[in-house]
Amino acid sequence: MSVIKYPTMISSLSNKKTPLILLPGWGTNSTLFSNLQTPYKPVQIHQLSRSTLDEISHYIQKEKCLKVHLLGFSMGGFLAAQFAATHPHLVESVTLIGVRKNYPDKEISMVKGYLNRSKEAYMNTFYRACFNTETGYLKFKKTLLSQPQPPFKRDYLIEMLTYLGELTLAPELLKKIPHLHFIHGLHDTIAPLSEVEALVNATPHATLEILKEGHIPLSFFKA
Repeated sequence: MSVIKYPTMISSLSNKKTPLILLPGWGTNSTLFSNLQTPYKPVQIHQLSRSTLDEISHYIQKEKCLKVHLLGFSMGGFLAAQFAATHPHLVESVTLIGVRKNYPDKEISMVKGYLNRSKEAYMNTFYRACFNTETGYLKFKKTLLSQPQPPFKRDYLIEMLTYLGELTLAPELLKKIPHLHFIHGLHDTIAPLSEVEALVNATPHATLEILKEGHIPLSFFKA
C-alpha cells in the first residue's frame, strides 16, 4: 500500500496557489488534516456546521478565488459534493474520502440513542470502528486524538447527525461535479465500499482509489 501525499486528482490540475479546502467528518475536526502533506494552499474548516457551505462561499468571495479544490472526509465529503454540484464554476476538483450514498434513518436514530446513554462510551466505540486494526486505532489516539481540543458536546453531535441524515450523494448530483475522485478504505465498516462503488459506476467521469484500511485511512492523512 503506497502512501499518498496529496490527492492524485488535484496534483495534475492546478498550480500550488490554488486553495485546497479541507472538510472533516462527523466526530472529527481540522486536527484530522494536521499532518496532511500537500503542495497547495490548505484551508481548514475547523468543525462542520449547518453554515459550512456559507463559510466556503464567504472564503471564496473574500479571497477572490477563481477556483478551489475541495477535499471532504465522511460527512465533509457530502458537503463538499453539495457545494461543488451547486457551484461547479468555482470548483477545480473534488476528492471524497469515506463517503456513502446516505445514512439511513434507522442508523442515525440508533447512534443518537447511544449518545444519549453515554457520549464518551459511544465515541470511543465509533473511533475504534474507524480502523481495521488495533495498531491503526492506537496510532490515531496517540497522534490526532491527543492534540488539545475541546470535546464535542452531545447536543452538537446529535444535531450534526440530524444534518447528516438529510444529506444524500445521488448520481444526479455527482454528475454535476467536475473532476471527481473517491478514496475509500477496503475494510470500511462505517461507509461500505459497495455503496461508493455503485456511485462510481453510475458516474462515468469519477475515479476510485481503494486503500487497504478502514474508515479513516491513516496513510492518506499521514497520522
